[in-house]
Amino acid sequence: MQKIVIFYNSRASRAGKSLWVDTIKKILFRSELNFIPIQSPEQIQEEVKKAIQNQVEVIISIGGDGTVNLLIQALVNTNIKYLVIPGGTANDLARELGLNRKLDKTIELIRKDQCKKIDLIRINGRAMATNGGIGIGAILTNEINSLRKKYPRFKHIMRLLKHKTYDLFLAINLLKPNLKFYNVKLSYNDQTKSLKTAMIVVLNQEKIAGKIKVIDGSSNDDGIFDVVVFGHSNNLNLSRCIAGLLMGNIPTNDKNFISFQTKSLKIESENGDKLPFWGDGEVFESSNVYQIDILPQVLNVYTMRKNHE
Repeated sequence: MQKIVIFYNSRASRAGKSLWVDTIKKILFRSELNFIPIQSPEQIQEEVKKAIQNQVEVIISIGGDGTVNLLIQALVNTNIKYLVIPGGTANDLARELGLNRKLDKTIELIRKDQCKKIDLIRINGRAMATNGGIGIGAILTNEINSLRKKYPRFKHIMRLLKHKTYDLFLAINLLKPNLKFYNVKLSYNDQTKSLKTAMIVVLNQEKIAGKIKVIDGSSNDDGIFDVVVFGHSNNLNLSRCIAGLLMGNIPTNDKNFISFQTKSLKIESENGDKLPFWGDGEVFESSNVYQIDILPQVLNVYTMRKNHE
């Protein structure tokens, strides 16, 4: 009998939980199911260790990209297959895999055994599945996550605004007269570059927040990752560039919009300042140096898409 563990948000509503529990039980009735509420990162690590010992074949998570990020830390280089059921705001990994809120079709992927292995990106030892970076993205992610924790009703606003929540907070940060710019040194592909930037984005897929396309052709199974550096020196030029991206225009003629592909990148603060970093919708521990590397083909996921679709 196939063993499956389902991780879900312990604060999920009773009505929402009842819906997906019933659907999972209905479709996977031949499997041994174990539902576990998420309490802490440490608890997830322990539960995944138990799952490996108990020869669990599949892990399902119900939640957003933050839940994904917690789980992939423990799932790297295991034989466990991973199914993401989207339950957050951006749901970047779920979107990239072609998964949506149609529970029945998503869960049926387990019966079809429709999987592929994807790359992850490692940042100072911590894995990331989708995208992240330093600067504005980390600041607005921290602001949004803090409001979610402090004001429970803010989550309802996010459900209404969806990805526009991030657009709104991005606009607010761009309008700040004291927008933070960082002097950094980048080391990649046998070269170094020093520059001033308000944001660097590291990508394992083309889109951010489920809809903002910042680069063409980025894929999570090609053994490399993409980097976009916003080298604009003032709010106005940076705002123009980002406004273009929000309208679907990649600014290929903007000399301050720098992009490249690599397997390894080192970001160093040239004046020793801590650089805020976000990844998979979570804020990582700040550092003045980030070593970023590709982890090729280390996570086995269920997907609606195959072969770079």
